Amino acid sequence: MFKRFENLSKKWQVFFFTALLLLLLLLSILAKAIPGAVLISPAQTLLLEDRDQRFLAQLAGENSEGYGYWEIDGWPERVIRATLVLEDRRFWSHPGIDIRAILRAVIQNISNQQRISGASTIAMQIARMQNPVPRTYFNKAVEAVAAIIMTLRYERKDIIRHYLKRVPYGNQIHGISYAAYRYYKKPVNDLSWAQIALLSAIPQSPTLHNPLNVRGKFRAKQRARRILQGLQEQALISEAQFELAISQLTSMDFVKHQNRPREAMHAILKMRSVLRQAQASGHAPSTPLIRASLSLTLQRRVHEIAKHRLAEFTRSGANNIAAVVIDNETDDVLAWLGASDYFDAKQGEIDFIQKSRSPGSTLKPFVYALGLDRKVITPATVMADVPALSRGISNSDKRFLGPLLPRQALANSRNIPAINLLRNLGLGETYAFLRELGLHNDRVPASTYGAGMVIGVMPTSLEKLMRSYGVFINDGYLQELNWFDKQFHARPVRLLSANTARQISLFLADPMAKLPAYPRMGTTEYPFPAALKTGTSQGYRDAWTIVYTPEYRVGVWVGRDDARPMKKLSGAGSAAVVAKDIMLELYKDQSRFDGRTRFAIPDAHAAYVLCAFSGKIANELCTKKQMEWLPETNIPDKDNTFVELFVDTRNALVAGQWTAEKFIEKRVFVQLPFIFHEWAKSKGYKLAPEKYSMLDNPDRHFNDNVLILKKNAPPSEDVRIRILSPDNDLHVLSNPEVPAAQNTLAFNLDVQGSIREVLWYVDKKPYKLQAAPYSLRWTLEKGRHEFYAEVPFLGVVSNRVNVVVD
Repeated sequence: MFKRFENLSKKWQVFFFTALLLLLLLLSILAKAIPGAVLISPAQTLLLEDRDQRFLAQLAGENSEGYGYWEIDGWPERVIRATLVLEDRRFWSHPGIDIRAILRAVIQNISNQQRISGASTIAMQIARMQNPVPRTYFNKAVEAVAAIIMTLRYERKDIIRHYLKRVPYGNQIHGISYAAYRYYKKPVNDLSWAQIALLSAIPQSPTLHNPLNVRGKFRAKQRARRILQGLQEQALISEAQFELAISQLTSMDFVKHQNRPREAMHAILKMRSVLRQAQASGHAPSTPLIRASLSLTLQRRVHEIAKHRLAEFTRSGANNIAAVVIDNETDDVLAWLGASDYFDAKQGEIDFIQKSRSPGSTLKPFVYALGLDRKVITPATVMADVPALSRGISNSDKRFLGPLLPRQALANSRNIPAINLLRNLGLGETYAFLRELGLHNDRVPASTYGAGMVIGVMPTSLEKLMRSYGVFINDGYLQELNWFDKQFHARPVRLLSANTARQISLFLADPMAKLPAYPRMGTTEYPFPAALKTGTSQGYRDAWTIVYTPEYRVGVWVGRDDARPMKKLSGAGSAAVVAKDIMLELYKDQSRFDGRTRFAIPDAHAAYVLCAFSGKIANELCTKKQMEWLPETNIPDKDNTFVELFVDTRNALVAGQWTAEKFIEKRVFVQLPFIFHEWAKSKGYKLAPEKYSMLDNPDRHFNDNVLILKKNAPPSEDVRIRILSPDNDLHVLSNPEVPAAQNTLAFNLDVQGSIREVLWYVDKKPYKLQAAPYSLRWTLEKGRHEFYAEVPFLGVVSNRVNVVVD
């Protein structure tokens, strides 16, 4: 074959060689043109606007160049006419390339010795948009072939619609639908002829015709006039329409170009994450125009408040503030300030709303709610805030308030009652409940945190707290936060009864119950009902406040990005200040407060005034009264904590019939369980005497025990005792270097009811009789030992605890 080729004349050799090159060139063009002849639709840009239709951000799809690519509704006849009048007049008749336009372009370019006209058809422009490459003759040929194939493969109406979906309109805006909204905030079908002409003028050169600068807008308007003239010449618009469009074009302007608001950057990033999750789960929004729940006006105001207050707190070591505002009716996120300044080079990018930190006491309401729901406590249960039950844990104010009802114990954020309640509920059950609330992910066992989880040992985030506090507002249902219109949510989950949720709100909204820990008219009290809980982590590293009304929920965190301690900056002293500023801002236009601002009361409950020392209906002698909502069917007993007794003034014992009248005086005494005796004495309460005064009694064999008081003692079935510590099956190592007398283990007992003493048993043998506070100090002995306590003569026995000493 090669010999035959060599035998050909040179003329034929050149011919064949040229033909081969042309064939290879054609094959090369076809190889590149065929893939480019497929209509490819990029992912649509999601345009985020706040609830008042103000610009937030545009989120481009993956692998998208610029923004837009919105689908076109219906058939935009007027836009198509205006686009084709200058871009591709013979679109409906040519095969994908316009020979007449090509010849005209060649003549113009040769005559002017520079590129004046490109002669690209709509199909060729699509090929170039889908595969942007340098403008060379080879690439032009590829575009032409791709256009021919495209025109053969698709109907022309599909090609022009695809062009209008992809064509650039300047400022990284692609597609007529997106351009109409970004420039005019209108759908395509609502555009006037003048607006259509001006938009149609941009794609020929988006940079030269940029409508957002003076020169570009001038050029775009000139080309728009040519488009309108072309439409009139082709009788596509009437004379009246032409004149109206020209007059409108003269004064026409665009919607001001908007950048992402600086104050809402963390909110925008969070929404992007939420939208991506929705798309991944098959619940993407039905429209690319996303109406967000966010209020940009409120967001900016929250940012201003945070910046102002941070300037004050900086002196105490704080360097950041995060805040969230939720609409309780819809669970809409109204404001989301992840940091006081997103553009701070050191820490601004950290969204502290999503960052896990020590929550301080903000988890306590959930433990009390679980206690109420599981009937471990009622609103009338007396809880103990005394040193005997502290077990090394103190309250933040270093004080003990003695007997408390749950309302005051929670409102005062007492640590000791909360921890003992958690132990009664069980560590595992409490931890599981907090997981159901979404406060942790269950990656570590409950024992990692122990009972300290209720006072801030277990980390969580402000986002999780805000979502979880919704159970108190939504009558026990846990609902997801809402970020945009028609967002898909799983069905709400009931975690608490409605009555329990309402009780917690009433507890937290009672300003009187907050005394003495939080003063009246301070940062935790509002001119309208507001439930509030503060939290302060160990070492003042984090300060928290969650406050809510029936209408709004506000959460605030104050702290440092490096988790270093602040200078005694507590939740009540910092985060509560910011939260109050925000909440008052929400209600600034409300001159009075109606029933919507009041918390609902539990169903089938009645109000009772109880004595806080006993949880029973208070008499006139009780010095500490508290209103509580209790079931209508469970009427509490009358209080007998405070009693009036006649005493002998000489020794303060109960006066007998034999006591001379001049020595008799009526006094008020308090009868409390032994566990409260030391506390009562420290507060100046007088404990009821238990013996008669024997002065002047002629009967020396008289039993001086006060029998009259025994009728006030609780029946044996009301007495309960429980070993609080140590835990069962505890393993202890004996230290051989320490004297035996110092190798001891402490046993602490929780006593419900009034008793004199308990008898401790070790290995089923009586060991020691102990009066209040009933605790035992046992000297270690190797081996396995069993411990329990018993109330003498009542037959009340505690739980059994085993200890192994190695």
